[in-house]
Amino acid sequence: MRSLRAAERLARQLAPKPARRNTRAGKPASRLSPQPDAGLSRRSFMHEGARIVYWLHVPERVAGGRMPLILMLHGCKQTAASFAASTRMNDVASRLGFAVAYAQQNAEANRLRCWNWFDRRHQGRTGEAAMLAALALDAARKAGADRSRVHVAGLSAGAAMALTVANAYPDIFAAAGAHSGVPEGSAGDVFAGLRVMKHGPRAAAGAFGKAGPGPFVPAIVIHGSADRTVHPANGEAIWAAAVAVAEAAGLHANIERGDVQQLGRRNATRLRLVDEAGAALAEHWVVQGLGHAWSGGVREGAFSDPMGPDASTAIAEFLLGVGR
Repeated sequence: MRSLRAAERLARQLAPKPARRNTRAGKPASRLSPQPDAGLSRRSFMHEGARIVYWLHVPERVAGGRMPLILMLHGCKQTAASFAASTRMNDVASRLGFAVAYAQQNAEANRLRCWNWFDRRHQGRTGEAAMLAALALDAARKAGADRSRVHVAGLSAGAAMALTVANAYPDIFAAAGAHSGVPEGSAGDVFAGLRVMKHGPRAAAGAFGKAGPGPFVPAIVIHGSADRTVHPANGEAIWAAAVAVAEAAGLHANIERGDVQQLGRRNATRLRLVDEAGAALAEHWVVQGLGHAWSGGVREGAFSDPMGPDASTAIAEFLLGVGR
């Protein structure tokens, strides 16, 4: 019973909260329609006897070969369709030329539709991590995407699972994006999950916080300075681990600092780990005043903040730039 209550508490805390609205931004946001837009097609996928649904957006073919694909993982209390609508990633995909798949957690696996990132049974190359890796390959095949340019990104619980999957399957995922998430491997049960969310990980070593050596997977991290659901120390730990793994892998890189300023909107600081050719290996964005919400999301989104920098474009540009 104690474990069940802790699991429910974790799910409630991980559920993205409606962002605070600036009074100049107009009326409070209404909830997005759960119906997918016309640019999404529903797909069904079976993995080891379990069925999962995902939505796929494939823009018009780009010249010069196959397009990349980004697998998007929603947060608690979200669906694939509402996550697609709130992030507007389809618009970015059509503009930049990549396919995007939105996996949807089953209510039977987690009644609040949280990805079970805190459960050891779903970490490494097993459980939900294995299912999502296989789903990404299925989506890439159906989209006719470039198999060498498959990426994964997510929000909150989805961000934690994105890092878990990317670290477990560097042979499938070229890079990862984490918005308001926790380091991979930082919790093995619900109690540890609650602790790391509130205070940050006790220690961060190896890939995304997992102890021990591992391959380097480029990552972009975005976190709000006012996030009271997932402590900003988690974003710092993911960034620090990425830098440490890059150094351990013998990658010669420097850290650059910059500011993202927007008149009348939220500003951000950005750290970039760049190699000798100037290519970004990792990025860490801290959005000032942002809570637990997708930065730059639609005004109508209950789980997004329209006042922040455009996280969808920032994540897509970073992921698509890997390996070029």
